[in-house]
Amino acid sequence: MMTRIAVMILLIAMVQIATATTRYVDASPHTPVSPYTSWATAATNIQDAVTVAGFTDTILVNDGIYRFGGLNNGGNNSRVHTLGKSLTFQSVNGPEVTIIRGSTNGTLARCVYLTGSSILSGFTLTNGGTPFGGAGVFCLPPNNCIVTNCIIVGNYDSNINGGGGAKGGTLVDCLLSNNVSDSFGGGAYSNTLINCTLISNRGGTGGGVNRASLTNCLLVGNVARSDGGGAANSTLSVCVLSNNVASGNGGAVFVCTVRDSLISSNRTAPSTSFGTSYGGGAYSSVLSNCALQNNFSIYSGGGAYAGALTNCTIANNYASTFSIGGGAAYATLNQCLVIGNSAQIGTGVANCSGNNCTIAQNLSSSSGSGSGAYSSTLNNCIIYYNQAVTNADILSCVLANCCTPSLAYPNVINSFTNEPLFVDPNGDFHLQSDSPCINAGKNSFIASTNDLDGNPRIVGGTVDVGAYEYQYPSSLLSYAWLQQYSLPTDGSVDFTDDDADGMTTWQEWIAGTDPTDATSLLQMYSATPTNNPPGVLVSWQSVGGKNYLLQRSSNLTVFQNVQSNIVGQVGITAYRDTNAVGSGPFFYRTAVQ
Repeated sequence: MMTRIAVMILLIAMVQIATATTRYVDASPHTPVSPYTSWATAATNIQDAVTVAGFTDTILVNDGIYRFGGLNNGGNNSRVHTLGKSLTFQSVNGPEVTIIRGSTNGTLARCVYLTGSSILSGFTLTNGGTPFGGAGVFCLPPNNCIVTNCIIVGNYDSNINGGGGAKGGTLVDCLLSNNVSDSFGGGAYSNTLINCTLISNRGGTGGGVNRASLTNCLLVGNVARSDGGGAANSTLSVCVLSNNVASGNGGAVFVCTVRDSLISSNRTAPSTSFGTSYGGGAYSSVLSNCALQNNFSIYSGGGAYAGALTNCTIANNYASTFSIGGGAAYATLNQCLVIGNSAQIGTGVANCSGNNCTIAQNLSSSSGSGSGAYSSTLNNCIIYYNQAVTNADILSCVLANCCTPSLAYPNVINSFTNEPLFVDPNGDFHLQSDSPCINAGKNSFIASTNDLDGNPRIVGGTVDVGAYEYQYPSSLLSYAWLQQYSLPTDGSVDFTDDDADGMTTWQEWIAGTDPTDATSLLQMYSATPTNNPPGVLVSWQSVGGKNYLLQRSSNLTVFQNVQSNIVGQVGITAYRDTNAVGSGPFFYRTAVQ
C-alpha cells in the first residue's frame, strides 16, 4: 500500500513597509541638501521638502517667513501644495514666528493647498490671493484635512469660489481675521470649525462663514456685503456672535441653525444696493436655547425676522422708526422670553405665532401701539406690562389661553386679565406660587417637554401660561379659574362638590361651568326626532368656547362617536344626528374635549 503524504509548501512574501520620514525646513541662511532629513541639510522653502517627501511624511518647519517656492497649476498658484500626499506640517515654535506668505511681488498665490488627510499645525497664513477659493488654505474634498493652531489673516478670494481665509477641511483652535471674499464666507467657506475665532472678516454672503459647521466659536465684527454678517447657511453650536454687520438680512446669522449661543449687538445696515434689510440678530434661522440681545435692524425684526425660535431669550433689541417687531417679526416662537425690546409697532413681537411665551416690558417708540404683540397668534402666553401710547399690550392679535390686561378684542378666547404675579415684574419673570398663570394653559399648544429653564414643562397635569413652569403647584386646576370664583388654590376643593350639582370642582373646570352655581352644569336637555331632514335633534347645556363630543348608543353599553369638535354655544348647543334613522331606541351622551 502506498501512503500519500500531502506536503504543504508555505510561500512567504516579504513586504517592506515604508515608514514616515521627517523632513526639515529652515529659512535661515545655510546650504540645503535633498532629501532634507536633518536641520543641517534642511530645505529653505517648504515646497522643496514636499516634493521629495513620501506620501505620509512629517515636515518640521523652523521660525521664519516662507514666501518662495510653490506650484503653478494653471494659474492656481499655491505657496505650498501637498501634491496629492497626506503630509503633516508642524512648526517648531508656533504661528507667531512661522509665517507662510502667499502673494509676493505682484504675483497672486494661495498660501497652502492640502490634499488627502494632511495636517497643518502652528502657522500664520497671510497675504494669500486667488480667484479659486481658500486664499489662506484650501482643503481638497472630501475635507479630511485638519488645520490647527493657525492664524489665518489678510487673505483674499477674488472670485465666486468662496473662502477668503479657508475653504474646506476642519479648523481647530484657529484665528481667522481680516480675510476677504468677493462671494461666500469672508473668513471660511464649507468647513468644520472647532474652538475658532473669526474677527473682522468680510464677505458677500457670510461675512464670517458660509456653509460651515461651528462649535464653540467666537464671531466678532465680521461684515457681509449682502446677507449674514456673522454666518450664512451654517450650523452653530455654543457660539458667541457679536458686533457683526450685514448690508442685507441677518446681522449675525442668515438661514442658519443655531443652538446654545449668544447673539449680541449685531445689526443690519443696508447699503445703496439693499433698499431693505431685516433681522438684526437672525434672519430665517432655527434657534434653540439662544439669547438674542441688543441687536438692531434698520427695518423689521430687531432680534429676529422669520424662522423659528425655541427656548430663547429675546431682550433689548431694537427695530428702527416706522418698523415693526423690535424683538421678533414674522417668526414662530416657542417658550421664549421677550423683554425690553423697542420699535414703533409690535415692539415685542409682530406678525408672529407664539406658544408659551412671556412678553413683557417692551416699549413702543414715538406714537406707536401694540408694544407687546401686534398682528400675532399667541397661545398660552403672558403679554403684560408693555408700554405704548395706545393699545399697550396687544393689537390685532388672536389669543387663546393667554394672560393680558384687556380682553376687549375679538378673537380672544379662554384668556384672563389677572396680573401674572411675576417674582419681579422688572426683572424676574418666573411665577409666584399664587400666580393665576399656573395650570391655566392648554396642553395641546406646547411644543417642548421642558420650559425655558429646562425644567419639566407640565407639572400638575396642565401646562402653565408663559415661558416658565411653576414646579410645585398645590392644585391641579387652573389658578386663574379658581380665583375667578374666589376658591382656594391649595388643592382642598379640587374634588369636592360644593354646589351639590353632582359635578366635582375638577369636573366643572373641565366643563367650564360655575362651581358655585348648582344650575350651571353639563347636562343633556333633549333628543327630539325630526322629519325634515330625518334624524334626531340633540341639545345640551353648554359653554361658549368649549368643544364637545357627541356619542350615540342603542343599548347603553356600546357608544359610537356621532361628531367630534362641536363648537359649544353660550347656554345651549344643538346638533342634528341625521344618521339616527329607524325606530331606535337612541341614547346620547356628550363630553367636553
